[in-house]
Amino acid sequence: MKRTWVKIIAIIVSLALWGAGAALAENAKPSDIVTDVGNNISISGSKTNFAGGTGVWGETKISYPALSGRVAGRVLTFKFTPTTTTGYFAIGLAALLADAYPTYGALQFNSGGVFITYDYGNATTVGTYQAGTTYTIWIITKSYGYEFYIEGGTYTYPTLLLISHIDTTSNLIPMVSSHSAGLSLDYVRTPKSLWQAVPVNGQGLLYNGAIGSAGYQIGAALSTDHENYDKHYFNPVIPLGSAGAWDDVTIKDPCVVYVNGVYYAYYTGWGSGGKSQVGLATSPDFYVWTKSDRNPVIPFAGLRLYHRFTRVYYDITDTDTTQRWKAWVTDSGGIYYYYSADGKTWINYGLVVAYGSDTWDAHGINPGCIYKSGATWYLYYVGQQYSTFSMGLATFTNPKSTYTLSPNNPILSSRSSGNDLLTADLMTGNKIVHISDTSIFTVNEGVWISKSVWGWELNRIASIDSPTQMTLRDNALYDHTVAEGHMIRSIYYQAIAPTSIFVKDGYYIIYGSAWGINGELSVVFKSLALDSGWTIDYDRGHFLPTGPGSAWDANSAENPSVVDGLIYPRGDNGEWKDLNRF
Repeated sequence: MKRTWVKIIAIIVSLALWGAGAALAENAKPSDIVTDVGNNISISGSKTNFAGGTGVWGETKISYPALSGRVAGRVLTFKFTPTTTTGYFAIGLAALLADAYPTYGALQFNSGGVFITYDYGNATTVGTYQAGTTYTIWIITKSYGYEFYIEGGTYTYPTLLLISHIDTTSNLIPMVSSHSAGLSLDYVRTPKSLWQAVPVNGQGLLYNGAIGSAGYQIGAALSTDHENYDKHYFNPVIPLGSAGAWDDVTIKDPCVVYVNGVYYAYYTGWGSGGKSQVGLATSPDFYVWTKSDRNPVIPFAGLRLYHRFTRVYYDITDTDTTQRWKAWVTDSGGIYYYYSADGKTWINYGLVVAYGSDTWDAHGINPGCIYKSGATWYLYYVGQQYSTFSMGLATFTNPKSTYTLSPNNPILSSRSSGNDLLTADLMTGNKIVHISDTSIFTVNEGVWISKSVWGWELNRIASIDSPTQMTLRDNALYDHTVAEGHMIRSIYYQAIAPTSIFVKDGYYIIYGSAWGINGELSVVFKSLALDSGWTIDYDRGHFLPTGPGSAWDANSAENPSVVDGLIYPRGDNGEWKDLNRF
């Protein structure tokens, strides 16, 4: 017997906010329509269960309220767990309530553990799925079409599977339809009537992340207070290039500028040929980034070893419009200056800051960040001597003229101490650390704790209790023993680098990197003056944490580059939404 029913508002609003009994839409629209010919759909606690299907599309399905008006930026969320891999079911968008299948776009999960994207008649196999694994699907509507993302199983972060541009006018009806498969829906969220966020003034941040030996990619984070950052839910926003592309091995060292309502992100890219070159991606909203069709915009050329660590400044005050775009780039022998009329075609002026001679920057220098105050430019850079990296400063009044090195260089050094062996065991669940000399550390300082070359964990110092005892902020995650030579080391030990500069609360703030041991972190330096007085901001610490577990940025969240502009606040479900991104 065919069974069709309408769930009334009173039932909908009595359920939990996150859609308990997931057949019901969270936004309390008039109704959902459930078609259940074989009595396969049931609600148990917070879940809606499909025991299977009849073998006919449309006889076991749930249709949700239509998204009227095709407003861009609406986000639908489906969280589900397949109970088998021996049947067929689909989640997506239909044109009519009577449709048996979400023909306007779907992810279809097939027998054998394979799933496909179905884009208005075009089917493409895109991946595999496992029974018992929980997946989340996001469908983001566009003025023309939509995007599908998935997370779960082998997809350790939200991954874009499909961009469709079909259907320019019709309403869309969210639908879950089972042909013959079992699954469990945990919650379903459909857009609220006022789903779009209003843009606000804020700060966008790009950083490079990585896990294990995988190549670096670029992620985004947003802030409204220049201090607390929420990572973009669909990171990485600038991924590796496709196989064979010039940037298919790694991309890193982002530098972002905001010009005339557009974000420009310059980055270092490596391909399988081993060359590092400079690429460009642009975005209207800090959400969707498009790589330039002119990439690489600063290509490998001549005998130079590489092009990397590009730092770009758009100088609106320059009367010569052909040189308003200015860039400082690492190349063989030092830092080179480039200029451009459009940010895409660059002219190399030449070497402006060379390696030092048997000094703190004798073995390498890279541009870090650039700041202009009045007629004076301040170029902060990182210098290398053997395995030690510190921060230097060069000033000038004309990018094509003389660069004067600060007599105080390096103006901020990495920690030469901050490394000691444990003198007593630190066991899992404990916070007390015993070493020979606590004076080499500072309260709130970030530290790595390990024994040799593996097993390092990240923590911070909560208090220094005596000349030989400290208390950590968090309990130790592993056992660290004296017998095995475990040690504690500052995250700022031997390696720091500046990457971005701005002003906040009367201080000049430089965001930068600290790296070594088991990870690469984003950290903060501050000063009341541009040319002196720079210190490590231990209170801010590593402000952008690495990702958890197997996340794409589990081992690296460094090289932060920030810019002020219009951003779109985060939604209830963690996604970044805006009205104009399409």
